[in-house]
This record gives sequence, structure tokens and C-alpha cells, in this order.
Amino acid sequence: MTYSFWILFYIQTILFAASDVPYLPQGTTQFTRSNDAPVTADAIVAEVNRYRVEKGLAPLKILPFANEMAQQHSSAMALRKVPFSHKGFEQRIERIQKKESRFIERSAENVAYGYLTVNDLVAGWIRSNGHRKNIEGASFNYTGVGIATNENGVLYYTQIFLSLQE
Repeated sequence: MTYSFWILFYIQTILFAASDVPYLPQGTTQFTRSNDAPVTADAIVAEVNRYRVEKGLAPLKILPFANEMAQQHSSAMALRKVPFSHKGFEQRIERIQKKESRFIERSAENVAYGYLTVNDLVAGWIRSNGHRKNIEGASFNYTGVGIATNENGVLYYTQIFLSLQE
């Protein structure tokens, strides 16, 4: 009996270790690939704007330099140069403000990873109170989005929200 138990335990351990299921921290969800349209920054902005318009809010305009800053952050997270976090957010906003030569009244940032479709990504943000608050920020008028993939094919996302003086 003991011998059989250890053989089964050993086989189960090998099978589990050989599976390609990535480790996901508690509170995250893994999604499977689908035939949805490719995940692009423009598609994310379009889906966020669709949601905003449904809520009676103005759509966000894309700020190209905010896209660059969001892209740099997503790439840094995917390459593990920074942890999955908002680390460096204040510096990103300062750089945007300096580049645009306009006062940023308010700013926020959403980050995520592991989502494989735009709909799943935006739905995940909407289910989270803090992320939804950023998406629904009535004073926000500009946004920037960046997407990067790590060596295992996991997607990392950053969306910056800005209230930029016109």
C-alpha cells in the first residue's frame, strides 16, 4: 500500500510539473486563448471608450507620449526590470508633463497581466473598484496604453489616464 501511494504520488508530481500551467498569484485568473481580435493599444482604448460612453462620459483621446510611457512600463514589467506594480508612476507623469508642456491636473494608472483578449482585460478592470474608478474618471480626457509580452507569452498591460489642460 505505501509503495503504491509513493508511485502514484511520484507520477502525479511529474505530470503536474510537466504541465505548462503557469503559477498565478492568488486573486488572478488565467484565461485561455480565443479567436478574438488581437490585443492592441487602440483596441483597448476603443473598449474603454465604449464603456465610458455607455456611462455618459466623454471618450478619451490618445496621447502618443503617454503611449510611449505606458509601453516602457509594460516592457519593464514583462522583462522583470521592475515588479508588477505602479513603480515609477510619478516619474512617468512628470515626463509626460514636461514633454507636453501642459499642466496635468489629475492622473491614474491601471496595470494588468495575463489577459488574452481586450474584452477580458477591460472586464477585469471594471470588476475592480479601483481600476473602474480610473476608467470612469470624469475629468480624464487623455490616455496612453502599452502592451508587452514576456518570454513565456504572458501579456503585460499599462493604461495611463490624464486630466490634461487643453
